[in-house]
Amino acid sequence: MLQIHAAVAARLTPVTLGSAALAALTAYADGVCGGRLLIIHVSPSAIQPRDLDDAPGGGLAEAAAAAKDIDGLSLVVLEGANRSPLESSVVPQLQMMEIGLSPLASVRGLRLAATLVVGATTVPVSSQLWSYATAIYSEPS
Repeated sequence: MLQIHAAVAARLTPVTLGSAALAALTAYADGVCGGRLLIIHVSPSAIQPRDLDDAPGGGLAEAAAAAKDIDGLSLVVLEGANRSPLESSVVPQLQMMEIGLSPLASVRGLRLAATLVVGATTVPVSSQLWSYATAIYSEPS
């Protein structure tokens, strides 16, 4: 949890790996964010940043609107982010947040996190991601 919290406090995107990746982020959201958590299951069809805004069950735009008036932290997890090409879906979103052009940039307490999955439906992780993120291997305990 300390690694995840350090990444969140530094405004980096914690990217968790391993069998307990989603569980670690869910536990962090329960403990630190008061349960304010949105999990977006990334599909291979997410090839542009706006595809994350229109995700089933609520996307990034909806999360920004919900977290706008909250003083504490809220977490959005891009579950299985490497199911889509990160350099065209997630990295542009992080770049836009950094320069203040994303609706997420105006919401002080909203943080992005991601999990990476292993399998046939995944794509290689772009090296561009690591300018905005840090990898955390979550081991089950």
